[in-house]
Amino acid sequence: QVSLVLGAFDRFSPLMRAEIEGIVNAGHVHSLPAEGKEQGACCYVIGSLRTPYVLMNSLPSMSDLIETLGHELGHGAHFGLAAGQPAICREASSLVCETAAILGEKLVIDALLERFPEHRTAILDRELTNIWASVTKQIDIVLFEEGAHKLIAAGCEMEELLQLQLSLLQREFGEQVEVADLFKYEPLLVPHIFR
Repeated sequence: QVSLVLGAFDRFSPLMRAEIEGIVNAGHVHSLPAEGKEQGACCYVIGSLRTPYVLMNSLPSMSDLIETLGHELGHGAHFGLAAGQPAICREASSLVCETAAILGEKLVIDALLERFPEHRTAILDRELTNIWASVTKQIDIVLFEEGAHKLIAAGCEMEELLQLQLSLLQREFGEQVEVADLFKYEPLLVPHIFR
């Protein structure tokens, strides 16, 4: 199914296809189940001159796997294309990074719709759910970063930043959902915030 993803990127930009083909050919996509492997997926870069790594786990369906691969390879193409830029341009905000990844995902969705027209309703239903999740996640990140900049300028402690995250999540989900304290650590995963 990698060929479907490569084809989807190629139709949009042969340059992007070349970037993700480099990741695949370098053996930097790890999607096989392994003992102790955490859930989720990510694209990881070790320095600007190294080929990114895409780490994935098995997902409920082949189309979920392919969409996630498109998303993570969108990150990879972005990292690869930005590698020759000055450091200040390579280190993009989460919002910019997710734009490239969501583009990759959308390219794959179009390819899935073309290849499997009989599953159009299911593909689009899942896609609408993904769009909602992506948009709300980006809003969460922007709200956190706005608040974090103000707190940092005022000389806050780390715990205040973590509590900001927890309060924003609690506000988003309302009284009906109890947000576990563990979620306050989520911003620690965003590299440009905590360096």
